[in-house]
Amino acid sequence: METFKGNNKRLTSIYEICYDRKTDKAWINYLMKYDPKLDKWEYNGDISEGLYLKIFKLDEEKAQYFVEHLKNQSEKYPLTSTAKEEIIII
Repeated sequence: METFKGNNKRLTSIYEICYDRKTDKAWINYLMKYDPKLDKWEYNGDISEGLYLKIFKLDEEKAQYFVEHLKNQSEKYPLTSTAKEEIIII
């Protein structure tokens, strides 16, 4: 969430934090990012297997809709910046 003109708050990204135990690496996988200059959302339809399994356990029908919607939006409005950002663990 970021603060914009007039102290307005706005959600600017939706992401998942991923971790691979085998390689001891972590990263942020952005699913959606807001571009304030263009006033539009950009999408990444590549969710992790872990997130996929978790949302399907909760509600299979809504999860399927979410995954399809995210993929469709990512084809129309793909991320123009990096979808994955490394997290350095010290």
